[in-house]
Amino acid sequence: MAEEITLLDYWESLKRRKIIIVGVSSAMLLIAILYCFFTTRIYTAKATILPMGGNQEFSMASLLAQSGVGSMLLGGMNKGSSAASLVAVLESKTLSEKVVNTIDLRSALYPDHWDSQKNDWKNPKEAPNVQQLTSALQDIVKIVSDPESGLINVKVEHSNPELAASITNTYVRQLTNYLLTNALTAARRNRIFIEGQLTKAKSQLLKTGKAISGFYANNDISTAESLVNVNVASHVKAISPDDLSHKLQELSEKESTLKEKIDRLTVVKGVPQQVYLEYLTGYYKLLGEINALLTQQYEMAKINELKEDISFQVIDWAQVPLGPSKPKTTLILIITVFFAAFTSAFLAFFVEHIDRLKQVKSR
Repeated sequence: MAEEITLLDYWESLKRRKIIIVGVSSAMLLIAILYCFFTTRIYTAKATILPMGGNQEFSMASLLAQSGVGSMLLGGMNKGSSAASLVAVLESKTLSEKVVNTIDLRSALYPDHWDSQKNDWKNPKEAPNVQQLTSALQDIVKIVSDPESGLINVKVEHSNPELAASITNTYVRQLTNYLLTNALTAARRNRIFIEGQLTKAKSQLLKTGKAISGFYANNDISTAESLVNVNVASHVKAISPDDLSHKLQELSEKESTLKEKIDRLTVVKGVPQQVYLEYLTGYYKLLGEINALLTQQYEMAKINELKEDISFQVIDWAQVPLGPSKPKTTLILIITVFFAAFTSAFLAFFVEHIDRLKQVKSR
C-alpha cells in the first residue's frame, strides 16, 4: 500500500534541499541585479496633442477653437478622421526626414559608427544615408492614439533624456509646419479661388463707380459732386446655397453681354449721354450683385474650409524625463523572485524524487 504524502512531507523535502533552493534563487537574483545595473537606461519623453477639425461632425468644435472659447467642450466630440490623418503624418517618412534634417542625430542614432573626437563618421564610405537615419529614428518613435479621448501621444525612447525630449518636441513643431504648408484641401482651394474672384469683382465695381463719377463731373447732365458711396449688399436679397452658383453664373453672363454693349457704345458716334449713362449705371448695379454673391459664397467657403481643416492643439509639450523608463528594475526583481522560488522548488522536488527512486531500487 502506497504511503500518503502530506504537505509536511513536501516541507521536509524543501528543508532537506535548502542548499539547492538558496543557491538557485541567489544565482537568478544576482543575474537580474547585474542586468538592471549594466543594461543601458532608456528614457521616454512624451508629448500629447488634441486633434481638432477634419470632418463634418467636428466643424463646430473647430469654430469654437478658432474663436478661442469652448476648448473645454472638445473632449467628447468625434475626432476620428482628424486623429487618423495626424497619426498618418506623424508616422510618415516625410516628417521623420524633416526631423533628421532639423536635428543632428547622426551620433545619437549610429553611435558605433560615429567618432566623437573627429566629430565625423569613423568610415565615411559606410556612413548611413538620410533614408537609413530616418528608419533608425522611426524605430525609437511611437505614435499612440487613444480612440476614446481622441488624444495622440508622441513618445521617443533614447538613452539621452534631453535628446529624447528635443526629438519629441521637434516632431510636434514639424507637424505644425507640414500642415501649414501642405494641407491644401479641396475646400481651401475653393476658398482661394473665390477669394481671387471676389478681389477682381471689387476692383471692377470701384472702377465702374469711378467712371460714373467722372462721367457726371465731365458732363452737364448733373451738378452732383464727384463722390461715390459703394454699397454692394443692401439691395441684394439672401439666396440659398443651392442656387448661389447658378445665380452667379447667370449674372456673369449678363456682365459679359452688358460690357460688350458698353464697349460698342463707346465707339459709336452720336450716342445720347443719357443712354450711355443708363448702360454704365446698369453695369455698376450688376457688378454690385456679383460682388454681394461672391461675398456670400466666400463666407460659405471659409466655413467649409474649417470643416475640412486638420489641426491640433498641444496639450503637453515633452519634458526631460526625470527617471528611466527601461529597465523596470522593481518589476524585474519581483518577477525574478517569484520565478526563482518556483524554479528552485521544482528543482528541489525533482532531486528528492530521484533520490527516492534510487532508495527503492537499492532495497
